[in-house]
Amino acid sequence: HGLGVMSIFIHLDSISAREGDRIEQGKAVARVGQTGRATGPHLHYEFHVNGTHRNPLTVKLPDAAPLPKQFREDFKLESETLLTQLEQAKIQALALRDE
Repeated sequence: HGLGVMSIFIHLDSISAREGDRIEQGKAVARVGQTGRATGPHLHYEFHVNGTHRNPLTVKLPDAAPLPKQFREDFKLESETLLTQLEQAKIQALALRDE
């Protein structure tokens, strides 16, 4: 998440997200699994701030400052270009994988 904040998910059967991936809200990124002597599928979730376990429901997260207005148009144009390049690279990688 940045700023020293980290989510940890344990006991997953599979995961489709990797560090640095852009994740849209509501997208499934993993399947719940079970390990050891578990009686059923379950998920262990931890939330860390600067390496210390914290309660995700009560922790105060730092406010994110919005991008100053004078930079927003440049940011939008640059990010759209980069996202387009990433999408093209993804399509090429999938095409090569399926050959």
